[in-house]
Formats: sequence, structure tokens, C-alpha cells
Amino acid sequence: MKKLLCPLLAVALTLALGSPALAQRMRAERTEKQQCIRMSEKMELSEEESLKFCLLMREHRKQRSELGEAFRELVEKLEEELKKKNTEKMKALITEIEAKFDERKGLEKTFHSKLKELLSIEQQAKFIVHSPKISHKVKSMMRGKRGGKCPKECPQCPFPGLEETPPEEE
Repeated sequence: MKKLLCPLLAVALTLALGSPALAQRMRAERTEKQQCIRMSEKMELSEEESLKFCLLMREHRKQRSELGEAFRELVEKLEEELKKKNTEKMKALITEIEAKFDERKGLEKTFHSKLKELLSIEQQAKFIVHSPKISHKVKSMMRGKRGGKCPKECPQCPFPGLEETPPEEE
């Protein structure tokens, strides 16, 4: 019995310590999947187009995430050098950070070029119009906000068309 307890305890501890990151990753994947499904429906994509679109979106998110992580690391290093007042290292880090901004611009440009290859003009227009609204709505849903509907005075809602008043009580 004691021989089983130790491995079980180790597994439980591993799951408990690793679960916040795992849970966050799973939420991000669910959010991404919902956004992709809703965008595919709005753009009226075929099953094949939808698959290509979702793969493109997933790859773009992954690249942006990696770039964001690299950016955050550079900012942390810059903060350390700022405390040390090390001007030369700060200058080098600022140059690296500026390069990351340029890299992000290039990443966005490449993404939009690939979208143009995949989507018709009408689908591109639907993507531009509906993407921010769907993204906001899905994120709100995932946070548990009344099924994705924003309260009337939602300070985070940049899209007036999504604001809805709560149903009147009978």
C-alpha cells in the first residue's frame, strides 16, 4: 500500500502544480477554436477553406505568442539594466525591442497576405468587419459574461453593437 501511495502522491502533486498553465493553455485553445468556428460561419467558408483558415489562424497565434514572449523577456532585461543604469546594455536592448516591433509588423503583413490568397474579397471584408466583434464576444463568453453578451455599461466593450440590456424580469 505504501509503495502505491508515493507514486500517486507524486502524480497528484505534478498535476496540481502544472494545472494552472495547462488550464490556461486549454482555455486559449477553446477560445481560438470558438473564434475560428464563428469566423468560418460568418465568412461562409467551405469545410476545406475552414480547415485551411483555422490552421492559418492557429499558426499566426502561435507565432505572435512566441514573439510576445521574446518581447516580454527583453523588457524584463531592460528593466534590470534600467535599475543598474547601464546605458550601453539599455541601448542594445532597445534596439532588440525595436527589431521585435518590426518583426511583428512583418508577421502581420505575411498573415494578411496569406489571408488574401485564401479568401475572396467578400470573405476578406467579412473577416475585417467581424473578427474583432467575434473575438470580443468569445473572450467574454469564456470569462463567463452572460453567455457572451456584454452588460449595457460594459467598460471593456469597444463595440456598441454588442451591448445588450439585460432581459426584463417578469
